[in-house]
Amino acid sequence: MEIDLYSYFRIEFGASDADIKRAYKSKAKALHPDKNKDNPKAKEEFQKLREYYEIFTDAAKKAQYDQKYKAKIEFAKRNAAMDSERRLLKEKLEAREKKATEEYNARKRMQMQHKMADEIRRNWQAEQEATAYSARKERELLEEERIKAEAQFTCSDAVTVKAKWNFKSELLNSYTQDAIRENLRVFGEITHIVMGKKGTAIIEFPSSSDAEKALKASLDNRIGFSSNPIILTWISGKRVNLDSFAKSKTPEIDEIKVSQIPVSSTPPSSNFNSFEADILKRMGQFS
Repeated sequence: MEIDLYSYFRIEFGASDADIKRAYKSKAKALHPDKNKDNPKAKEEFQKLREYYEIFTDAAKKAQYDQKYKAKIEFAKRNAAMDSERRLLKEKLEAREKKATEEYNARKRMQMQHKMADEIRRNWQAEQEATAYSARKERELLEEERIKAEAQFTCSDAVTVKAKWNFKSELLNSYTQDAIRENLRVFGEITHIVMGKKGTAIIEFPSSSDAEKALKASLDNRIGFSSNPIILTWISGKRVNLDSFAKSKTPEIDEIKVSQIPVSSTPPSSNFNSFEADILKRMGQFS
């Protein structure tokens, strides 16, 4: 019998005969056909009630039913215990799967970060190489232009000289192109002047005699300010065949230099490390 008679009569398992009888009378009163005329199944339900009650009143039938009922209860308890164990096992499996998934995702993120870092490094190195190549080509071009410009004034060493003065002096700004031309005008009209860096210039006279007169005056510090005179030498580095030139040591003049273009404003290693660290830090914010 599938029906739970104890639930049907609303009594506890192991209830006394008196409790069973009271439960039956209460149920019979509620299901009596005379009180349920509108229910077409009233007689059928009342008949089932009497049959159920007979099971409890027959000692053999009740013992057989109780045995099955008790076994059913034990089975339900075992199933409940197994359900609990299965639930715990399921939770453990889900926890392991979750942990494994998180570890997998963490490894994937790390691999992605390393991949992006490698790509950043390659791009950075390529950019540095391109910048260095561009800077080198530009320096070469500027050097060629400097050589061409200097060649315009060195076609005749006899009329072209180099000028130098103390570029750190407070009088540095006083030696403009016009000021140099004015200081050397006494030796002859100046054909060309090319201003250099750090207190240097290339000057072309109309004749070798004018250039020699200027060089002689330079050796006696008679050109420009006495505290910061203009020193002249031949563009080729040779000396004038004069007694005054032989007695004095001609200062060595730096050649005019084009500005060198730096490849990077900061050391490459520190520049890249800080750049890479910043990228990875931003990536971590979205991990």
